[in-house]
Amino acid sequence: MPDAVEVPPWRPDMGRPPQVRVYPPRDAPRLQVRVDGTWRDAVAMARHDWPDGRVAVQVTVRLPAPDLGGGLEAYCRTYLWGSGAMRAAEERDAGAHGRERVDAADAEGMMAVREVGQVEPTTEYGTWGEHGGGDCVTVEETVGSAMDGATEEEVAEAAAEYRARINDALPEGVVLAGQNFYGPYPRDPEVDIAAIVRGVDEESSLGPAAV
Repeated sequence: MPDAVEVPPWRPDMGRPPQVRVYPPRDAPRLQVRVDGTWRDAVAMARHDWPDGRVAVQVTVRLPAPDLGGGLEAYCRTYLWGSGAMRAAEERDAGAHGRERVDAADAEGMMAVREVGQVEPTTEYGTWGEHGGGDCVTVEETVGSAMDGATEEEVAEAAAEYRARINDALPEGVVLAGQNFYGPYPRDPEVDIAAIVRGVDEESSLGPAAV
């Protein structure tokens, strides 16, 4: 079975950009991605619909890090959907009822953009490193740096909560998906994302100020 096919970021010389639609941060689909012959758990952040009909999914996925001796680290990657190397996770949260199975028929439905609370950003507003991460590339890396000794599960849970707080604080139509911020075009120069992140950090022990 082939590995997932990584899709490069859009550039102006590639023609029309994809439509980027972001999943609700607190209810994002869980996926599995085949990388280097191994199925890795991932969380879908955004769906990219390209003009030529391709669909790509931007995910946060934990992959082996060379500088960690094979230990896992969170990365933001975008992979082609429908290649057979991405699938809905076998289980998902079921609230107070614990976990429930997701059958094969629901796999495509998991990737459908939710109608409730959906936003449709159209342009990039910069990266996490530029606006809030400092030396860290992803939210997960930032949170992990502030939680010395925490388990991978604890870091992932805290990062999801921190990410959700940031999205709650951003103006309507502006979102953090993966390691990028997206928002309406043209960009509003009055939106100071770095200041918004600092405001969230004042109420949290997990932001860059804690590292």
